[in-house]
Amino acid sequence: MEHARISIIIPVKNERFLSKALNDLCAIFKNDPIEMIVVDTSTLSEQTLPADVLYYHQPKLKFRSSAMNFGAQKAQTPILWFLHLDCRPTKLAWRTFSALCSQGNLVFGAFQKEYEPTNYFLIFQQAILNFVASKYSSLIFGTNAIFVNRSIFFEMGGYSDWPIFEDTDFIKRIRKVYPLHFIHSKIVVSSRKYQSWFGIKQTALNLALLILYAFGFPLKRMANWYQKRT
Repeated sequence: MEHARISIIIPVKNERFLSKALNDLCAIFKNDPIEMIVVDTSTLSEQTLPADVLYYHQPKLKFRSSAMNFGAQKAQTPILWFLHLDCRPTKLAWRTFSALCSQGNLVFGAFQKEYEPTNYFLIFQQAILNFVASKYSSLIFGTNAIFVNRSIFFEMGGYSDWPIFEDTDFIKRIRKVYPLHFIHSKIVVSSRKYQSWFGIKQTALNLALLILYAFGFPLKRMANWYQKRT
C-alpha cells in the first residue's frame, strides 16, 4: 500500500458518539493513504474505535489548540489536516485535496463549507463566509478544515495555546508569510449548533465574540461565555 502522505488530526472532548462518527469518517477514506489521529481530552477514554485510528487519550490537555499541537507532533506525514468531528469532506473535496497533496508543493489552505441541515439564513451566511474566505483569506475557522505543510506548521509555532480563536490567530500569522490555497470543493458542516432561531442566535454569539476578540477582550472570559451559551 502507498505510504500515507496526509495526517488527519481530530481533537475531541466528551463526544457521546465518537466511535460511530469515526467509523463514518473512515468510510470516506477507505483504502486511501491517510493517517488518522484522534486526540481525546475527555476525562474517560474511549474503548471501541476503528482499528485504523491512532487514538491518544490526553485528559491533561486543557484546550483544543493543545490537542491539535499534540496530534501534529505525533503525525508522520508531510501534510497536516485539522478536521472537526462534525465536519465531512465531500467526495469531490477529498479527491481535489488528495490530488493537490500528491503534487508535493502544498503550503496551507482551507475549504469552502456548507451547513447541513440548512435553511435560508444559513445558506446566506455560508455564502458570505465563503466569499470573504475566498476573496480576502479572512473569516476562516476550524470548520473550514485547515490544512498545512507539517514543517511550515512548526515553523509558525503551531497553534497558540489559547482556549478560543486559536484557528483565527494561526491563519492571521501564517497568511503574513504564505498565500492561502482556498479549495472551492465543500466541507459539509453539521448545523447542530444553529438549530435555535434558524441559526440567528448562534450567529449573533459568534459575531459578538469576533468583535470582542478584535478589541482584545480576555480570551478566557470569552471562552467561558461561549461555553455557557452553547
